[in-house]
Parts: sequence; C-alpha cells; structure tokens
Amino acid sequence: MELVLIALLGGGLALDATSVGQFMLSRPLVAGALTGWMLGDPTLGLVVGMLLELYLLVSFPSGGARFPEGTTATVVAVATASVSNAPGALPIAIAIGLAWGQIGGFSITALRRVNGFIVPEPADPHAGASRVAVAHLGAVGLDFLRGVLITGTGVAIGRVTVAR
Repeated sequence: MELVLIALLGGGLALDATSVGQFMLSRPLVAGALTGWMLGDPTLGLVVGMLLELYLLVSFPSGGARFPEGTTATVVAVATASVSNAPGALPIAIAIGLAWGQIGGFSITALRRVNGFIVPEPADPHAGASRVAVAHLGAVGLDFLRGVLITGTGVAIGRVTVAR
C-alpha cells in the first residue's frame, strides 16, 4: 500500500512540473520533504531533496528541451533510502534516483509526442472548444499516469536494489 501512495504522490508532483499549476511543489527540495513526511522521515526527505536540488538546479524546463525529471528522481531516491540504514544506502539511493530522473526525462519527451496526436487539427470542422478541452484533460491524465508508473516502478526497483 505504501508503494501505491508513493506512486500517487509522484504522479501528483509530476503534474506540477509542467501540466498543472507549476507551483514549484515538484522541485526536489519540496518533493523530498513531502515524500519524507509521507514516509515518516522528513529529515531524510529534506537531506535528499537538498542534495538533488543542488544537482538539478541548472536544469530548468524550457521549450521542448529534454531534461532530467527532478520530481521522479527525488521521490525515488527518498523512498529508496528510507528502507535501509546501511552506510551506503543513501548514496546508492541518490544514484538510483538520478538515473531514474533520466528515464523520467525520456518519458516526458515520449509523452510530448503522444500529446501531438491528441491535439485536434485546426482545419478540423469538429475541433470545437469541447474537443480541445477533452484533448487537454486527456493530456493531463496521461501525464499523471506517466508520473505514477515511472515513480512506482523506480521505487520498486530502487528498494529491491538497496535491500540487496
């Protein structure tokens, strides 16, 4: 059940990155604190969030550029680090989070391509306001689903890796 909650948090925070709001909740420092709070260790969340914020501060999403996804990286790193108190668990969890952030970046690029097929053509006579609204909501729903799947898979793989 914890994995499902973490995945849902990752999906919600993924929406904040570009699709909805952009309230900066998806920044690593905030995402780390929220994930740590959810897992009962806000200090760990802040530490991981601070480290990843420093690392990812230079990657700012602009235009169609591909960038590592800091939200996924942070949630995966905090959730992975929370399962072990072994001395090497934190650096391994951060490395897994950063690698998973790259995968999240590729998934955003793929989602943008899919969104291109969802948008109605301007010349389409049926492309009224309701069709555009449905396309927009569909794209937001796909982004949430992408965030849930990427985060959940990353946490599952990360936790198995750190446990070994």
